[in-house]
Amino acid sequence: MAQLHVFCYGGCDWLIAADVDDAIAVFTEHTGEPPCDPSGIRLLDDETLLWVDVDAAGEVAEKGSDGATREFRSCRQWADRFGRRFLASTEC
Repeated sequence: MAQLHVFCYGGCDWLIAADVDDAIAVFTEHTGEPPCDPSGIRLLDDETLLWVDVDAAGEVAEKGSDGATREFRSCRQWADRFGRRFLASTEC
């Protein structure tokens, strides 16, 4: 299996996928719709720090959820921790 990376779509959605085509698939699986502009998906550097709200069980939580804490980790750490998925949206 290809190594996973974090991709950004539209400046506010973070996806963990193998490549741009896979990131499009992850976005579509999560939202039920393809991205409006797939050319807006870009690979983030593995060392880039991102924040994600995480619940007490260690799972990704909705932004601002009760009991969630904001964790800062590198893209590589998020990809290794959660695998292929829609990671988070900053609701820009």
